[in-house]
Amino acid sequence: MSEAYRKEVLQAYQNRKISGKLSPNLTSPTGAKLKAECAIVYSERPSIKDDEILRLFFTVRDKDYTKGIEHYGIDGFKQLVKVLNGKDIKIGSKYIELLAWLIDFQPRPYQLKDAYAVSSVGEKSLTSNQSEKPNLPVHSGEEKKLGGNNFITEPEANARPKIKFNKLILALVSITIMGIIIYFIAKPKYMYWKVDRYETMAFYKKVGDTPILEIDHFKAKHLKKITQPDTLTENALGKVWYVKVNVDSAEFYTSRGEYPLDTNKVLKPVTKYILAKYVKK
Repeated sequence: MSEAYRKEVLQAYQNRKISGKLSPNLTSPTGAKLKAECAIVYSERPSIKDDEILRLFFTVRDKDYTKGIEHYGIDGFKQLVKVLNGKDIKIGSKYIELLAWLIDFQPRPYQLKDAYAVSSVGEKSLTSNQSEKPNLPVHSGEEKKLGGNNFITEPEANARPKIKFNKLILALVSITIMGIIIYFIAKPKYMYWKVDRYETMAFYKKVGDTPILEIDHFKAKHLKKITQPDTLTENALGKVWYVKVNVDSAEFYTSRGEYPLDTNKVLKPVTKYILAKYVKK
């Protein structure tokens, strides 16, 4: 991790602290407060892009980060607490990544950019005793002398195939351009919820009273409602999400995100308690 990225994350923390935009748990942090804040942040904005940050910090293998946070000791936050309280020490990358996640710093996680070498190509120059000559076309036809210094050149035999080849290239380029245009015009740009999954469409059009959303390719591919929740077992932990629809019932989904029928609600990771309470065997 670069030093510049470390400084940016720590400076972002200080700026938000000064402007009063931090959670009370982060304003005067302790190990217990940071642990509590981790649980809150994960329940409010779980995201697949943060999996690697959480996996490395909480050493969780089965992606049950709720359980991982719950069982994580507060001593594990000591180094981060020292830095946030003003101690000038260098801490490991995993602490900086965790802080970036807690304050919703962007971009994250840290990505090392590939470096590309730039090479220069020398140009050949003419020597002083050489005169620059124009590149004249070399004709395959034969010259016939008419008399004196006058010559006539017969037409090249392969001129016509060259014209045909150029037309072929032009046709292929035109087809390629048309294909690209058609792809971008017909590419799905919107989606709407239909029964148990998102349906996509290339053009905006009303579908009853169903909200039409800009396409989210991850949700369109992975977010589906589980229509037979009675088949769920403890193997669903870390793989299934849920939302309470009323006091005595819940719905289950195959991926995280917002509740499709009310985007103000967030799907939460299923727990043993939720399985025991809402899944009928």
